[in-house]
Amino acid sequence: MTRFQRGWLKLKDTLTAIEKVFLGLAAAGAVFLGVVLIQYFLYPAADYARQADQAFQQAAQLREENEQTRLRLEEEAAAAERDLSDADQETRDLQEQLDAQLQQAQERQDTIQELEEAIAAFDSLPEDILALRTQYGEKIRQLEDMINAGETDVKICYLTFDDGPTNITHQFLEALDELDIYATFFTIGANTAQNMEENLRAEMMGGHTVANHTYSHQYKGNVYSSLESFMEQVKAQDDWVYETTGFHTDIFRFPSGSQYCKFREEAIEALAEAGYGWIDWSANAYDSGTNLPDAATEAANISYQVRTLDIAVVLCHDWNYNTLEAVKQVVPKLEAAGYVFLPLLPQSSTIGNTTSNFG
Repeated sequence: MTRFQRGWLKLKDTLTAIEKVFLGLAAAGAVFLGVVLIQYFLYPAADYARQADQAFQQAAQLREENEQTRLRLEEEAAAAERDLSDADQETRDLQEQLDAQLQQAQERQDTIQELEEAIAAFDSLPEDILALRTQYGEKIRQLEDMINAGETDVKICYLTFDDGPTNITHQFLEALDELDIYATFFTIGANTAQNMEENLRAEMMGGHTVANHTYSHQYKGNVYSSLESFMEQVKAQDDWVYETTGFHTDIFRFPSGSQYCKFREEAIEALAEAGYGWIDWSANAYDSGTNLPDAATEAANISYQVRTLDIAVVLCHDWNYNTLEAVKQVVPKLEAAGYVFLPLLPQSSTIGNTTSNFG
């Protein structure tokens, strides 16, 4: 082997050794690089995987919580909607109640207005009635003047009833209505009869005259004890009539007749100052006191006394059943004789001029 060949083989061995060294170094570097890659890439990826798993778990938990929250909110919304629906229904119910109350209020207001109008009309009613009553009284006075002058065959009978209202006054009113005649009631407020106020108003509304007979009729006691006591009784009765009917009295009859008043002239003067005319009677049914006659006898008493009078004022009492029947009997007979039955009014010529029959 030549020197050149030995040198080449030695160089080749050296190169091979160097190649092995480089290969070793390369292998070592690869290992080192692998370790580095594993350290810097493989381990963080595991961490990232764990963190991702944790994130996924948290996300799942959040989704579950969100779902629960969504369900809760939906339930709350449904409950709120139900509450709102209930509130709407309550509102509608309240509105209906309010509408009904407003309707009732309007109806009440309409009723109040009607009542106010009726009250206003009622306030003027006494004046209207008094005006008509005055006109009626003036016509009656004209008829009386014609009778007294002999210018007519018509005659007048004034039926008067003392000491009421009583428990049977309404029956007298019914009889007078059936007979289609009018009368005068001299009333007493101290009576204890049933339905006194109702009967008093019925007398007034029936077109009859409501007159004053003192409040108590106790002529043997306080009525005639003094002029002051007398006028107090007159006023007390007028107050009662006015409170019951809305009208004042203006015609007066002395309890048991003016002859029983020991201060008669002073009483007549005091009555005139108070706006009263007074009257006794000119015919008597004799239906009070003791030994009362039956209905036929009463009717005969009235007919006999009235027969000679062109203008008669008849004394009766509306507490006597016999008188009730006597009136039913005597009125047709007197009408057939030309009598008309009228209520006493202040314009009558009989006021203050009647010749009393106390027999």
